[in-house]
Amino acid sequence: MELIIQYWDLILIVVCALVGVGYLAYKYMTLPTSKKKEKIREVLLDLVINAEMMYGSKQGRKKFEYVYGILSVRFIWLKFIPLEVIHDLVDECLITMHEMLEKNGGKE
Repeated sequence: MELIIQYWDLILIVVCALVGVGYLAYKYMTLPTSKKKEKIREVLLDLVINAEMMYGSKQGRKKFEYVYGILSVRFIWLKFIPLEVIHDLVDECLITMHEMLEKNGGKE
């Protein structure tokens, strides 16, 4: 009991953090599948654009490793999806990025 009284503030912080993480996980898990896919595509598009700016041309493997590394940290469960599926999603985002560039006249 004395330990609880001594560390009540730390215990409160940990409980609040766990509740926050639990709430975010619950909120994400209850999203419809289409919204989850859209969220992943938004994040992927952002990562693809960042990778293009960082590495430039002729660095496809490095860019994919960058995108996959950050994506697998952000969405841990994506590690269970085959790499080919993620590669196809990245290719779709590349096409979207090129369409955006053409639409904006090459300006970003």
